[in-house]
Amino acid sequence: MTNSNLEPTIGALGKKGEPISLAEELALEQSLGIAEPMLDDPLLIGDSAYWQELQQLSIQELIAESRSYGEADIDESMDRQELVLRVIKQRVRQSGLMFFEGSLEILPDEFGFLRSPENFYQSRPDDIYVSPSQIRRFSIRNGSKVAGQIRPPKTNERYFALLRVEAINHQNPNRQVNQPHFEEMASISPKEPLGLRPGDFDSGIRDAVASLAYGGQGLISGPSELKNTDLMQLIAKSLLANDPHILVDMLLLNKPDEILRKQQQELQGRRCEVIGTVPGETTGRFAHLTDFMLEKAKRMVEYGKNVLLCVDSLSPFLQMQENFPTSYPQRLFHSAKSTEKGSLTVLATVSDEEVNRIDLKGIHTIKL
Repeated sequence: MTNSNLEPTIGALGKKGEPISLAEELALEQSLGIAEPMLDDPLLIGDSAYWQELQQLSIQELIAESRSYGEADIDESMDRQELVLRVIKQRVRQSGLMFFEGSLEILPDEFGFLRSPENFYQSRPDDIYVSPSQIRRFSIRNGSKVAGQIRPPKTNERYFALLRVEAINHQNPNRQVNQPHFEEMASISPKEPLGLRPGDFDSGIRDAVASLAYGGQGLISGPSELKNTDLMQLIAKSLLANDPHILVDMLLLNKPDEILRKQQQELQGRRCEVIGTVPGETTGRFAHLTDFMLEKAKRMVEYGKNVLLCVDSLSPFLQMQENFPTSYPQRLFHSAKSTEKGSLTVLATVSDEEVNRIDLKGIHTIKL
């Protein structure tokens, strides 16, 4: 298959100026005489043999390979798959091609866009379009982190488009098809305490914090919203410092921009993402972002990772219950799960005035 055969359907616009739907895409492919590409089409998927070759290298060899491409910000604490992706990314860029990595949001019409954490996953004109056929072919799920080659929009197109899939969740794209679904993964009782450093906490709350477990549910409540936030940040910092494999997603809802930026400066890194909304955004935006962050966390658990999802705070949902019932926090907490492969731990904050509006059954509470 040639490049010209593939590209007319990627990111094309329909009559209303929106990306075409699955039915429209298939009709266009048929009218152009385009055959369905094979799973191993080199235009759609990264070089699987090169993935395997890199997998045989030691951590030190991967670091040396990455540095040979000019990558400087690397060290031995990095995950093997992250190092492999760094090498592939630099290889693509040195070939004169554009490379992008973002989290996939799948829309009702079955196409999707790669959203950027720099934009707090809001829809923007420079998001990368992903066609329904690419999503189907690699069984890419909502919230997956997708990396690959992209190209600018052509005539009658509106968006940059994903041209070749290099990695899904930092792994060989071929592996995605066989990944278990989070909802189908067997749950086990969360018993292993979070890898926190006891010395990081005051004696008054040390025991309460120490009872938090991987895959468990935790709720911080107190009279001061600022103190709630500070404790959540301290828990995240302690865990990141003491558990080299943990992934932390920090979601700050309805917070002033200066607080968001401060948290990013103190926490943001390879294993921690700080995302938020500012005052004035809608409840729908709160719920959409929370759901998306939850899906992102689930995807990583499917790959055997331990993830801590922090939500500061639940107040926006409780204060606007005419649009979102008080059961919304319960749905969030019930997503917590410990499995044989990985875990999703949910930790949230709430004010003293609102804590009695949450069903605390099964939730470990930390009272300030």
